[in-house]
Amino acid sequence: MPPTPIDPEGYRLPSHIKPDSYNLSLSPNLKDGTFKGEVDIKVNVREDSSEMRIHSKGLTIKSVSIDGKSANFTENTAYEVLIIKLRQGMISKGLRDVRIVYEGDMKNRIVGLYASSYPGKDGSKIPIATSKFEPTYARQAFPCFDEPNMKAKYTVNILRPNVDNYIALSNMPQKGETPTENGVMVHFAESKYMSTYLSCFIVCDFISNNGVIKSEGGELIPLRVFSTPAQINKTAFALDVGSSVMEYFIKYFGIPYPLPKLDLIAIPDFISGAMEHWGLVTFRETALLFDNKISSAKKYAARG
Repeated sequence: MPPTPIDPEGYRLPSHIKPDSYNLSLSPNLKDGTFKGEVDIKVNVREDSSEMRIHSKGLTIKSVSIDGKSANFTENTAYEVLIIKLRQGMISKGLRDVRIVYEGDMKNRIVGLYASSYPGKDGSKIPIATSKFEPTYARQAFPCFDEPNMKAKYTVNILRPNVDNYIALSNMPQKGETPTENGVMVHFAESKYMSTYLSCFIVCDFISNNGVIKSEGGELIPLRVFSTPAQINKTAFALDVGSSVMEYFIKYFGIPYPLPKLDLIAIPDFISGAMEHWGLVTFRETALLFDNKISSAKKYAARG
């Protein structure tokens, strides 16, 4: 028998159910390349519904609840969706609270939330965790409404190892930390409304070269360029160009930069040339780092 055809429309989520906000906690384990997650999604249900569909791929779903009530769920792997139903009755119209507990794997991949490493001074591998969600890989890191028009606010919490030189980064500034049994949970400020593919999560031991972007009103916006410790001397050019270009376009368009910080970070293995996450732009090392002793003079062309 021929295979059952897949309806392209099945990949799209229903338009009457949309997210308003995510509260996401991620606990990556850099030693074994796995991670655990919990996500609370405030969902605007515009009409009574028999089910709710949320994107999910390659995750092990442990439990799902709606407004504190345990819910049944099934997975459609062809369409990469999690289908959620209440055990009794309909999902009623209004703002619903969906909570999902899950686990995932970061090994042997280069999209979603993935494990990476770089060589240390002694030749050992220094582990990090990073992410790449464009165009539809956020669903491999957390259950979500993984379509660009379904924008929401994000409150992110990321577990980092309890080692002084390890940090966690996301789109927004860090607002606090909580020591835990397995490390330190880093809490980030709530984001503005944005698409899933623009979210970004990193745990690493990188260091930064710091500067500022001067806004038209005189506000100083923190600008940081991150790299592995051994390559921090290659970040000065990016810091200089980053601040001057941002200041130029703020003045040219007359539009203020809408976020409280901007980080640029060079990732050892990154599938794209760069990725424009809001507030945390990721690059291949060759696209961000510049060594004036060995790099071609043509790379200065970007400076204008």
